[in-house]
Amino acid sequence: MRDVCFGIDPPLRVRAGVDRSLSSIEEAIDFLNTWPGRRAGPDWGEVLCLLEAVRTPEQVVAAKTALRTLLERYDLLLA
Repeated sequence: MRDVCFGIDPPLRVRAGVDRSLSSIEEAIDFLNTWPGRRAGPDWGEVLCLLEAVRTPEQVVAAKTALRTLLERYDLLLA
C-alpha cells in the first residue's frame, strides 16, 4: 500500500458495472485485479505492474496513459 493516494483526473469511465469510474490509482489497481472480464495477456499484467509502482506524480501520468490505452484497446473506455 502506498503512503499517498494518487488521483486520476479526470476519472476514466469504464464499461464494467453501472457507471463505474476509476478516479485513483488504487481504484484502477482494484479494477484490474478483480474485474471478471480481464483478458489474458501480458498487456494487463504490465499495466497492473506500472500502476502498482506509482510513487510520483510523473509516474501517475505514465500509468494513466497506459491504462487508457489498455481500456481503449479492449473497448472498455466510455467517452
